[in-house]
Amino acid sequence: MWEYPIWEVPRLGGGMTIGLIATIHVLVAHFSVGAGFLLASGETAGRKKQNPILLDFLKRFSKALILVGFVFGAITGVAIWFSISLASTRATSALIHTFVWFWATEWVFFLVEIVAGYAYYSTWDKVSEKTHLTLGWIYAIAAWMSLFWISGILAFMMTPGDWLETRNVWDGFLNPTFFPTVGLRTISSLAFAGLYAILIANLTGNWTREERTRLINFGAWFLAPLVLMLSFAAWYFVEMPPMARHFVQGGAAAMTLFFLFGIAASTLVGIYAYWGLIRYQRYVNLETSCLLLAIAIIATVSMEFVREGTRKPFVIYGYLYSNGLTVPEAGTVNSKELWPAPPGRCSRKEVRSIRRKKSAA
Repeated sequence: MWEYPIWEVPRLGGGMTIGLIATIHVLVAHFSVGAGFLLASGETAGRKKQNPILLDFLKRFSKALILVGFVFGAITGVAIWFSISLASTRATSALIHTFVWFWATEWVFFLVEIVAGYAYYSTWDKVSEKTHLTLGWIYAIAAWMSLFWISGILAFMMTPGDWLETRNVWDGFLNPTFFPTVGLRTISSLAFAGLYAILIANLTGNWTREERTRLINFGAWFLAPLVLMLSFAAWYFVEMPPMARHFVQGGAAAMTLFFLFGIAASTLVGIYAYWGLIRYQRYVNLETSCLLLAIAIIATVSMEFVREGTRKPFVIYGYLYSNGLTVPEAGTVNSKELWPAPPGRCSRKEVRSIRRKKSAA
């Protein structure tokens, strides 16, 4: 920890600053991933059935992807790296050095995602149908692969698994919560894409009520995977470290409340999606679509709070504490009741000597 300066954010704190920025970015990133599959599969169906209304809607939806996912997402993405580099420098360094080639792979997919996404949006009605569909599927797959690689690193922070003993990078990446994390984030991404689609169907276009209802029902099908959400959440919960599970089970009241609140909100959206939108194919007005999206955001924010909070006091569970000390270093501090000066730094005796000389001068 002594190797880096301390970034102190008044009142809010560095950890909360990271959490706020990261939560906003998660919402945007999940939409971006799910939007890829909605656009690609929607255009495939629209071209096959010669549905001009659906294709017009998807064209409008792709503009929302650019504005929300790419422009605003880029701002929050840079803000995350800026904040974690200042507030949690040692953890950032550890993650980069441990997963350097995994980060490189993720960034390659991210670059492909951005290029394909902009190309997809800007080539509507300008290239052949086959070429445009290809761009859409390239974007969808690249966006999901970006989620795939980043999920392993995020899951590693909660459950490093055998990496703590072997230091094998694959043991760290394919950790106990990796697959449930990928499942949860994929389901969340599809659900957000569907909810945004329902909102955009109400905000844009000069369609009739019947046409809007069909567009809303199209978006609602992307909420269907929510039926698997509880299963993946239970899998994740079982794989959590015992102390983290203890926090959720009542060891920390805030964690328990946010966990239950997140489960309840997700279940509420899922029940409404199935009974109201998928089974009975109801029309959803603007106010209701905003409410559904707000509930989904609350559910996601709650679960992100639980994921971050239950990992404490660690940044990387079992390896690095939130204060920047590794587990062995913390043992040294606890036994000696002081931090040894890093190599090349002045000892306390030398510091006092320098201060006396300055005072005398």
